[in-house]
Amino acid sequence: MLSATLGITDSIIVSHSVGISQSAGSVREDYSLFFGNGNNLVGIINIGAHNLNHEPGFVAPAADNYHLGPHSAAIDQGINSGVAFDVDGQAREIPASAMDKEGARFVVNRSGSLARAR
Repeated sequence: MLSATLGITDSIIVSHSVGISQSAGSVREDYSLFFGNGNNLVGIINIGAHNLNHEPGFVAPAADNYHLGPHSAAIDQGINSGVAFDVDGQAREIPASAMDKEGARFVVNRSGSLARAR
């Protein structure tokens, strides 16, 4: 039996049949934005009080551009997780409690594979 703990924070989870599923171990989640999922959470998950259920406001998701638009509900809603650079090596200038204003840099695209956001 697995007994690992998974912590999920500062995540945008959109258009999945299940957003986060716990089947073994323990899962804790907070500071996430959910939209258009069949079920956001399945299983026993320690849920934080800082989640949003709102359209994320991506720039052009049909073109795999998952940067946040200027009016995204996710802007300034996360928590500083201590990450100084994004996956492109760019410095992240994040206020004490803000998500990356440029949006996701690494996403699971429509085909299910990992891709860098443009």
